Amino acid sequence: MGDGNLNDTEIFEFKIIPVVEMYYNNNYGVYKFYSKESYPHLTERKKCLTEDIFDFDEPSIKYNTVYHGTVVGNMQQLQCGIEYDLKSTLVFSDKYKSWQYKVINIISQKPQSNEEQKLFLQSIVTERQADILLSAYPTIVDDVINGIEIDLSKTNGIKDATFSVIKAKILENYVIADILILLQPLGVSYNMIKKLTDDEPNPVLLKQKLIDNPYILTNVDGLGFKRVDKLALKLNPELELSTKRVYACINFILEDIGSSEGHTWIHLSQLMSEIRNNIPECTDIFKEIIEIEKESGVILHIDDNRVGLKKYYNNENKILKLLNELQNSSSEKFDLNFQKAIEQTELKLGFTLTQEQKDAIQSVITNNIVIITAPAGAGKTTVIQGVLNLYRNKCSIAMTALAAKACQRIKEITEFPAMTIHRLLGWKNGEFIYNEDHKLLEDIIVVDEASMINSYLFLSLIKAIKKGAKLIIVFDFAQLPPIGAGNIASDLLYSNFKINKFTKIHRQAEKSGILVDANKIRVGDNPLEEPQSLITHGELKDMHYMFREYTHKINDLVIQAYIKALEIDDIDNVTVIVPRKKDCINSTQEINARIQNLLIGDDVPFLLRGKQKFKQGAKVIQKVNDYEKGVVNGEIGYLKFIGTDFDFIIVFDNSEKEVYYSKSDVSNIELAYALTVHSCQGSQWKKIICAIDMSHFMLLDSCLLYTAITRASKECLLIAEPKAYMKCIENNKGKIRQTYLKELLTNNLN
Repeated sequence: MGDGNLNDTEIFEFKIIPVVEMYYNNNYGVYKFYSKESYPHLTERKKCLTEDIFDFDEPSIKYNTVYHGTVVGNMQQLQCGIEYDLKSTLVFSDKYKSWQYKVINIISQKPQSNEEQKLFLQSIVTERQADILLSAYPTIVDDVINGIEIDLSKTNGIKDATFSVIKAKILENYVIADILILLQPLGVSYNMIKKLTDDEPNPVLLKQKLIDNPYILTNVDGLGFKRVDKLALKLNPELELSTKRVYACINFILEDIGSSEGHTWIHLSQLMSEIRNNIPECTDIFKEIIEIEKESGVILHIDDNRVGLKKYYNNENKILKLLNELQNSSSEKFDLNFQKAIEQTELKLGFTLTQEQKDAIQSVITNNIVIITAPAGAGKTTVIQGVLNLYRNKCSIAMTALAAKACQRIKEITEFPAMTIHRLLGWKNGEFIYNEDHKLLEDIIVVDEASMINSYLFLSLIKAIKKGAKLIIVFDFAQLPPIGAGNIASDLLYSNFKINKFTKIHRQAEKSGILVDANKIRVGDNPLEEPQSLITHGELKDMHYMFREYTHKINDLVIQAYIKALEIDDIDNVTVIVPRKKDCINSTQEINARIQNLLIGDDVPFLLRGKQKFKQGAKVIQKVNDYEKGVVNGEIGYLKFIGTDFDFIIVFDNSEKEVYYSKSDVSNIELAYALTVHSCQGSQWKKIICAIDMSHFMLLDSCLLYTAITRASKECLLIAEPKAYMKCIENNKGKIRQTYLKELLTNNLN
């Protein structure tokens, strides 16, 4: 970047007047501007003969000489013709071969005089409407900022829709921007502030709350307690010895442990240790809070030496209550032919069902809650097929799973439509349409890959299931636990609900080296005598091992194997799986970049997110649910088109679905040639190339390796550092999660 004469971290502060909005969407903007002063890489422009217009049909800003440039970045929507104070860095756009000023923050001085207010209003509405507003409310900008109610009966011709736009522009330009300056020491971006307004939509009140209790900033992703604490004490030194500070620290610790380790409770001694590490001067206040919470339990649930957030306890307690109510409710009786359903299933699958499988199908008739759990190859899908054949055309059935790829796989195997939990429940505007007050109509809900579902989402699902319906919970007890707090599926194995647990691999799966070896690894048995450069297992010759000592050699082999696999199979059928997302050579980030560069040249349009590049034609995965666009977390597609106006198009479902994105949406996608083990849980591909080395040390265990290997339906190649492989085999205890639900269920059994 640059011409060698500029430091790209140098800060430039000067006044600008936006004159053309080139692009604005989702808080990301591109504007042409003028400045009275000359700064690097601004183009000098002269005023033409006419008084108010430049020779390129843009409005005059009444200087004889002005300087033209471009400002880009996350910011409020600017008003053209209004002066702003810009703080920015200078960056070079490889895409547009030009220099641009990238926003650090940008604010406008609040208009005071009648003339200044009129100028601002005219950038939003007509001159006549501006005059009407100012006639009724001469201090309209201050009135809106201070929350004074505006009586639109006094503003002839200006109705709710028009005024809501005016109000939003005032708050964005003169309140949110002001908050941004307040929080600048934290490196808080405009997008972060916008996230806070989801909880408090009135920016004026938000500013007051931030000054009163800056610790609400810990709710923003990327802002840890220590970072927020440093700013909070600068804003208000009196917070140093306060309950607000201690509660904020407690909440952050328990939320962080819940999201990263899955625990919904920890021991009091561990929490005390964390408090001493973070805010040692507040130890006495912490002890006082614990005593208060033992009595009142407002924020925390404390039981003996266990402590967790009250909301975690309430969620898991409510889950158990709703499950019990569902199990004990009366179900509609259907005219079922069990024997015919078994015969249909056996005919379709081509083998005879075991008595264990038949009993599991039978259990659905007499129970409203049925749990079916088994390792790979032990018959879960067979039971689902049997249940579908038993109830098909008798009642309404919903098949659902967390990930879109898992739903696609269910549909392929069962030939029955499946949808994600978010789509089933109707996620819209931050909430579910189907809930406790608006129940799902289906008589049977089959939840596959249930081990991936955390407590919050599981609670949302069962709230929406009507009384008398049947809930069938299907999962592999050997796979990884969910991302986030709770471990519902595994906890339910401690319950009194009907549990069908299979452990034996069926005869039709015994030819597969993938399934045989994976199930040995699952219980800590090493299927290999010793590491060798190349080993192949299974009657189908479908499980391969390659051992290498150095991470860069493993990386090279992964790339070579992937490219070679594409000579035989379609790119949709081949995936690389590794434990880590970044910060090591054998991470998805590094492997994806190498594969993309090998498959796609540099002479194509591309998008940038930091140092990551997304080229036109690249394979990508959606990482968030976006139901406005009709795309959900886990869907994989291809970057079909990248436009000059910062928009791009991704095609999904074998080019059957095109989704249009804006540039700011690039944060919602990742390259998808390589995925983490967690990302692909619940999915399968024909060929998997799995890589592990000692840089993945903290993640290595038998559960992770088992999950990775069983993502392959036809062929798996494991490329491993010998020590890393043995670490997986030896570390087979699994990561035990401390949850309230398991405690509640265990107490019931006793």
